[in-house]
Amino acid sequence: MVIEIVQVFSKPSLEIPWFHEIWEPSHMDYITTKYKDTGKYRGNREILEDGLTLIITHTFIDNDALNEWKADPYLTTMKENRDAHNLANGIEQLA
Repeated sequence: MVIEIVQVFSKPSLEIPWFHEIWEPSHMDYITTKYKDTGKYRGNREILEDGLTLIITHTFIDNDALNEWKADPYLTTMKENRDAHNLANGIEQLA
């Protein structure tokens, strides 16, 4: 069964970068190689017209893929770095 998770973020100013805009390209390469290329995951990132709202849709092929994602230590570190960046810059997670 496919599992879809939608996250919505809001930032107070266009001058503040989104977390993915300051990541090293190797972070996305990791996700592509380990999850996208293996068919376990699809992701979509949309920044709304105002530039202040980001919607990320995560789609996993099943619970096993989702659980692997959640347990991945590399992704856990990425999430912690994202959360620290968001907290320091007033970016809120709305959903």
